[in-house]
Amino acid sequence: IHGWCNRMLREHAFDSDSLFTQTLETDQSEQLAEVVRDYWRTFMVRLDVCSVADVLLWWPGPATLQGDLRNLVEHAGLLDAKIEPAAALRVAREEKQRCLTELKAPWAVWVDELRTLLDDAVALKCVNGRKLQARFYQPWLETLSAWASDAEAVEPDLKTGWTRLTPAGMAEVWTKGEPPAHPALEAIVVLQAALKALPNARNDLLRHAACWVEKRFADEQARHAQMGFNDLLTGLDDALHGSNGMRLAEIIRRQFPVALIDEFQDTDPVQYRIFDAVYHVKENNPDTALILIGDPKQAIYAFRGADIHTYLAARRACAGRLYTLKKNFRSTHAMVASTNRCFEAAETRTLGSGAFLFRSESGNPVPFVTVEAQGRQEALLADGKDLPALTAWWLLPKDVAKPI
Repeated sequence: IHGWCNRMLREHAFDSDSLFTQTLETDQSEQLAEVVRDYWRTFMVRLDVCSVADVLLWWPGPATLQGDLRNLVEHAGLLDAKIEPAAALRVAREEKQRCLTELKAPWAVWVDELRTLLDDAVALKCVNGRKLQARFYQPWLETLSAWASDAEAVEPDLKTGWTRLTPAGMAEVWTKGEPPAHPALEAIVVLQAALKALPNARNDLLRHAACWVEKRFADEQARHAQMGFNDLLTGLDDALHGSNGMRLAEIIRRQFPVALIDEFQDTDPVQYRIFDAVYHVKENNPDTALILIGDPKQAIYAFRGADIHTYLAARRACAGRLYTLKKNFRSTHAMVASTNRCFEAAETRTLGSGAFLFRSESGNPVPFVTVEAQGRQEALLADGKDLPALTAWWLLPKDVAKPI
């Protein structure tokens, strides 16, 4: 697709409002790295000491920031990045401190109450003395007390106290009467998760960096009359949806009245928008043909921008013109039959969302279709015996596994 887009932009530079002298850079990694370094110099170097400490927790330098920006820059137009890093870090730090203060507030009282509760339990021999002793819990309580009184401390180092100072931990060691109920024991259960969820500016900085880098990178490419693979797509997409788009689409249709896209399930929204603008998929113009070959079950490249919903949109546009390649030429009869059986079980049960998890009250855009087999001459043997095509293992409640 990239090669085709490049050809269209070059051959129809006038109609696509493209530069006649643009060069295609196949490896833009160093150019992007330099832009990210510019961003780092512009916004990160001048931060205050506290903000620098926050940033270095996430990115030791521009290279690691670039790694996290890799899949964001091309989608920068969808991001809201109005707040600059210094302001975002300051706001997040203030909000984090407010939340941390709220979490710590009750612990000055709770620590004393827990100490009295545990001292009494040990003295009255209500607990298993091997599992709970003063020399175990006193350091935990001192750690909690120091954490609660230190405004800067984020997470107390409780070691095994994280599990013992909980309702379940008390129930395990309590030997007389009912285990104690105390809000501190309940709070310990969720405290680590609450501390990890404290506000920070990492995502705000990523959004800001993605938008800044995308604009600076585009400016640099324009200045040097260069473009990359993604620019081929966005450039042709912009041209087809611009003021001269209808004329450009007509020229391309005349030049390529028939087009075939294989592995269509890996198509991203921009790519499909280009072909739809040229061939008007839903209209099914008899003078042209756009053939889309794809299998939604193989849609595994979301990390590269592929979008299963793009496939589903194209499937809806092609309603009444869908054809299925139903025969498998690669696998044995037994393998195909066993695979059919698994998917049929999921597809036919009344509960759930079907074999491929898209079934709803409004229909099933990705139904399971039983596959036929051509079969193979080869057979997989072990010790001279045929192996079953599929073996399933069923985990019983006590983690005892046996074949079914």
